[in-house]
Amino acid sequence: MDQQIVADNDATRASLQSLIRTLADHDFARDLGDGWTVSTALAHLAFWDRRGKLLLERWQAGDVAPADMPEWYSDTLNNTLVDEWRAIPPHDAARLAIEAAVAIDAAIAGLEDRVTAEIMARDEAWRLTRSKHRREHIEQIERCLARN
Repeated sequence: MDQQIVADNDATRASLQSLIRTLADHDFARDLGDGWTVSTALAHLAFWDRRGKLLLERWQAGDVAPADMPEWYSDTLNNTLVDEWRAIPPHDAARLAIEAAVAIDAAIAGLEDRVTAEIMARDEAWRLTRSKHRREHIEQIERCLARN
């Protein structure tokens, strides 16, 4: 495993934890645009990290994940699930985001070398670099908090 990927994942997980600790109850309802709130974004992060962990577990067991999904696929999942994410109590969304981040980061750090090599050979490093997705939403939330 590329230790830079592990370090980046660890750093953004710590940033997410730190950000969540600073949120007041009313911050979870802040509008991020397109009907999303801070709480919705946290539930979204939890979903994608949990999904990613399950796919990595299957891959490690020999059930190779399908090739990169088309752009519309993730948009369709997000649009389908946003109402469920809105229904999750804000503090639960925050807890789920942290738990999912911890779980996938540990799974990535512990992947067998052959799985990591297969993922990289398929040019699918995004399966391992959870930091990019996390950072995107951390920055989105920070911009929202700075505006208000």
